[in-house]
Amino acid sequence: MYKRSNKISFWALGLSFLAIVLCLIIIALWFFKTEDFSVVDSNTFIAVIVALLAILVTLVLGWQIYNAIDINRKINDFMSMKTRIMVIDDDLTHLYNKTTHIQYFTLGDIAAGKGKYRDAFCYYIGSLAASLKMSQPMNIETILEELESTLKKIVKEDVLETELNSELQYNDKDIRKSRTYSCIEHRYEKLFHTYQFITEEK
Repeated sequence: MYKRSNKISFWALGLSFLAIVLCLIIIALWFFKTEDFSVVDSNTFIAVIVALLAILVTLVLGWQIYNAIDINRKINDFMSMKTRIMVIDDDLTHLYNKTTHIQYFTLGDIAAGKGKYRDAFCYYIGSLAASLKMSQPMNIETILEELESTLKKIVKEDVLETELNSELQYNDKDIRKSRTYSCIEHRYEKLFHTYQFITEEK
């Protein structure tokens, strides 16, 4: 598309230049046509005026063509920049989700190491939600195994902070809305229903 616009602009500018040259030739011919340079007849005067008007019109048209070409170039540059921004945005989103996934998983391991298994379960859910937001989810099987293992260790004495409970509900909704949820739906539903059953008993 860009090469085509360059070709069109080349021909447009070329024709404009040719029109200007022709107008100048016409002026020269009419000027030297007069036998007496001190006297300019009406025909010569009209011809010169017409030629000058033709030059002005040609210049205006040439300027409009130049502006149209320049606008087209700017639009192409804008679209190219927009594409680059979208790629960068996708990369940043992927990096953010990957970082969030690792952060939640690490917090889950730390909580499990301290015996706070209910907190660990919520962190692993957050890790799963962040992973499913990536174009290529990672460590899904590992996270599900940690959820299953942690779920078996939750005891009645475990207390969950209100903030973590809100995060749990939010991440649960994100998991269910993810594109690849159908791949883990049966296993995840069983895990989450078991968690809800345990926590309702407390």
